[in-house]
Amino acid sequence: MVIVRYGSAMRTRVLVVGTVATFSLASVALLAYLLFVSRRNLVRTGDANLQRWVDPTTAAWLYLGFVAVLAAGFIAFALVGTAHAGRSDVAARPWRRGGGLGGATGAAIGILTIITGPTATAVALLTAPVLLAYLGALLGPPVVGGLAAHATGRAASGALAGLWFGLTMGLVAGFALVTRDVVFADRLVAGAWLTDHFGDATCNNQTGDTLAACEIGDSLGTMASDWLLFPLLGAGLGALGGLVGRAGAGTTVDRPSLRAPVGLGVLLIVVFAAELAFHLW
Repeated sequence: MVIVRYGSAMRTRVLVVGTVATFSLASVALLAYLLFVSRRNLVRTGDANLQRWVDPTTAAWLYLGFVAVLAAGFIAFALVGTAHAGRSDVAARPWRRGGGLGGATGAAIGILTIITGPTATAVALLTAPVLLAYLGALLGPPVVGGLAAHATGRAASGALAGLWFGLTMGLVAGFALVTRDVVFADRLVAGAWLTDHFGDATCNNQTGDTLAACEIGDSLGTMASDWLLFPLLGAGLGALGGLVGRAGAGTTVDRPSLRAPVGLGVLLIVVFAAELAFHLW
């Protein structure tokens, strides 16, 4: 029985860590392809300050560096946060439930996002279904947080489960959004994107490659926001669910280590604060 449980935990760890690593690295690779091969004009459109402060090549490398640092942080967190996969099935439930359900939710949002690429004829049809899916997904963290806290007897387990949910969901859904724009750019640039309006005046009334760069740049910004906000938002909502789930819990396991999640949270907050203060992208 112990061997079976250990094998199941390790398989789940491979799945969760594999999801984080795959979509983190795939996002870095996709960004590098866009910046240096396919859409070099990304750093010549939009209203981001970073590309105004330095030359385009330097800006491209800095953007790639930001994403690479975040990706490395996610992978390190995934490895450390699941390091004792087989020690206790109950103690592992926050990351098993949060990471698993978050990845599945991100995949569902991703499929919906991809479908809008070949079907949408207006900007609203591109954004509204995806936005509604994101809003619906916010129910996930308090649910997995409540379940995890009920199993462990600790509200902190709810925050951990919510963080894992937000992390895996944001990685998968964010990658799908940029992938849709890249794959269906030729169709969208001649249809749905023509009706879009930007806060940056240099992107309005554009066509062709310039319009595509503006739209893909916006989606890259959304992907970055997914990475930064959803783990933090998930942790907060998961903590609320954990407070409810802890009530009446009959089991209390060892206090979970908070070093890895706190370290990840600090990284996300610092990067997000820098973006808000300096409008880097």
